[in-house]
Amino acid sequence: MKPKPQSNYKPNSIRDDCQTPPEAVASVVYFLRKAGISLVWEPCTGEGLIAQALREAGLDVVETDLQTGQDFETCEKPVGVEAIVTNPPFSAAAMFAGRCKSHGLPWALLLKDDAASASRFRAACWSQEIIRHPTYQKIIPSRRISFKMPKKGWFTHKKDKKKRIIGISNNAAQFHTYWYCAGFNLPYSEIETNYEQVKRLELAVSLGAVFVYDDDFIRAVPGPDCSFDERQLNKIIDLGSAIINPKIAGI
Repeated sequence: MKPKPQSNYKPNSIRDDCQTPPEAVASVVYFLRKAGISLVWEPCTGEGLIAQALREAGLDVVETDLQTGQDFETCEKPVGVEAIVTNPPFSAAAMFAGRCKSHGLPWALLLKDDAASASRFRAACWSQEIIRHPTYQKIIPSRRISFKMPKKGWFTHKKDKKKRIIGISNNAAQFHTYWYCAGFNLPYSEIETNYEQVKRLELAVSLGAVFVYDDDFIRAVPGPDCSFDERQLNKIIDLGSAIINPKIAGI
């Protein structure tokens, strides 16, 4: 028998149960690695898709959820966790942001793009000076995230015969979402991540690459277990994630 959840938060929208696809998580994985984080807390795990994507990226994850009795609003921080990454209920964005800030850990919350328009959200995670400002940064996906919705399944896009996106289906995402985050020291207050480029970076990581910032440019360099030199690695990134076997590119 599952423990009965105790919480002041009550879901009030079908959008409070959006499940997140792996490609959305890839947008933050690089920054988790760059910050040296290895153990992540996923406090709103749902079906466990974010946790699964983080584990596939080589990170350890502690999962909790309101439906299994762990209320993020009141539960203690798990021992040893180094960051918080989750897609919280949109109607509880202010509470999640405030709790993340109070835990003193780097955090990334996948929220609707207009989350900061709510005064409760600004009160939770903006500075308290006379002239106030956000204490978070944003990672902006280059396109809408296709969530898995209750009773509807995964959102999809309409495509033409050449597989170009020409619109959205009746089941497609009608809203934009950003990763609101703090503690990762992004180079700018807002950055955009391109899904295709993220996939290329992930491919290079799987081949043993590590990444360094050169001003505005991210450069792949060989890690200790990498069998390619820097030129080869960056050629793989330039050619794209479709190259599973580097020999195809003549590398």
